[in-house]
Amino acid sequence: IYAHGHIKAQLDSLVYKGFVADVGANKLNDWQRYIKAITKRLEKLPIDPTKDKLHQLNIEKAEATYKSKCNQFPANQLLPKELKEVRWLIQELHVSFFAQQLGTSTPISMKRILTYLDSL
Repeated sequence: IYAHGHIKAQLDSLVYKGFVADVGANKLNDWQRYIKAITKRLEKLPIDPTKDKLHQLNIEKAEATYKSKCNQFPANQLLPKELKEVRWLIQELHVSFFAQQLGTSTPISMKRILTYLDSL
């Protein structure tokens, strides 16, 4: 149940009114890969729910650190482009953890994301 809630939240962050315009044409292929990664995760979940949970906890740590960094900016101020990019790095982390066979667009790890956030 916990994994399904996380998957729903991920889908909600990827599919919403106006998402195509927000994502942009240059990112649609990546977006499609993120959706496929969700399917792969759902296929693997019954096989090893403990491994899924460990990966999910790491992703939640990256998401919390990202949100904390975003909250440092006033609500009426646009986020820097470099910070907005972390959203996609976290999606790449999903692919890395749950659907490695799909490949990532860039080398990715928890450490890379946290180091990148620290540099902003």
